[in-house]
Amino acid sequence: MEFDLAVTIRRAPAVAFALLLDVGDYGDRSPSALVPIMEKTPTGPTRPGTLWHEVVRLGPGMRMTIWSEVQEVVPDRLLRESYWASWMTGTLLYTLEPTADGTRLRLQKALWPKGPLRLFDRSIARMLGPKELWRLEAIRDLLEASPPVPGAAARPGTRSNPGATRIPAP
Repeated sequence: MEFDLAVTIRRAPAVAFALLLDVGDYGDRSPSALVPIMEKTPTGPTRPGTLWHEVVRLGPGMRMTIWSEVQEVVPDRLLRESYWASWMTGTLLYTLEPTADGTRLRLQKALWPKGPLRLFDRSIARMLGPKELWRLEAIRDLLEASPPVPGAAARPGTRSNPGATRIPAP
């Protein structure tokens, strides 16, 4: 299944890109969070080879571990990752394009269920599509909620908007 979604963010590409590089800094760390664990290895700037380890709560007592690896980084323009879990693999591509109003953030995501879940491909796509758009809108809303810190986004791996603390879960 494939998703191709976009939002316009009233911030410069560098500001949006800085959040994508260190999205773990913006997560909800409470025990009831949808993603209570999001760890980056190694610490420091995000670059090809950087790994992300996420634990996602699927329901009461149900968790899934997702691993992702950064494949390509083009500052302020592109972030490409591959990801995998026990029941799926996929790719993720964020592209950023300057606009008159700020930045067009585009998400192109492919997800391939494994094993018996392949039978539910269409149902999974119908469920995930709105959540993927919701996540892009949450990123937009987070960045637009407070003014960017001048110069912070120019340094890869730094938080562009330290006043914003979390991306809410769908």
